[in-house]
Amino acid sequence: MTQLGKIWRVAVYYDTSKPGLGGHLTHLAFKGLPRTEIVALVDSNLEGIEARRESVGAARHHADLSALLNSEAIDILVVCSRLLGEHAEPLAAAIARGIHVYCEKPLTAGLQGVDHIVDEAALRGIRIAVAHLGRYAEVFQTAKRMIEAGEIGRVLSFYGRGKEDHRGGGEDMLVLGTHILDLACYFFGKPLHVSADITYEGKPIKAGECLETAEPIGPGAGDEVWCSYQF
Repeated sequence: MTQLGKIWRVAVYYDTSKPGLGGHLTHLAFKGLPRTEIVALVDSNLEGIEARRESVGAARHHADLSALLNSEAIDILVVCSRLLGEHAEPLAAAIARGIHVYCEKPLTAGLQGVDHIVDEAALRGIRIAVAHLGRYAEVFQTAKRMIEAGEIGRVLSFYGRGKEDHRGGGEDMLVLGTHILDLACYFFGKPLHVSADITYEGKPIKAGECLETAEPIGPGAGDEVWCSYQF
């Protein structure tokens, strides 16, 4: 069977007993898509599990990831937690078994972790997609078409801002700013050059200076980040 005619078997790792799921609805990303079968929901919280299984559209339920992987043949694993600490295990398990992954952002906290995931996935021909939902919104797809068609002329500058709420600086960049960066790459391709200033209380951050973050993602750098990307 060709890839065009393949029925993709999907499992959704959406554990409601753990924090960090957020309201992004990543667990519903594959529901109703053509040539897609949602074979299982993984959730250790048994209270109301049948209702959640039905809402996801899954045929079966498993209480943990190992039970899923030991009993189901799947093509794609959806990792729904927003917390970085809950990505490594399912990513590694899926890649080792030749399973593609659709994962909540951010993928990891650092470049080393990302490089390892990319390298391992490339060795096995596995695709890792990060859930940056903005690029699928009609408003941004329309903007991309207009840019490519030259309808607004040559784009000279693009400005993006994070939430700039209590999660400032490095935390805002990691948790929320990845959406802005992904849109920039969606519009203009890969950046050619990157520079940045990171400050804390108005002064340049020093080596070893880390801040506690509001969300459990590990230490962050600075309460203000300014970045410039050349495309």
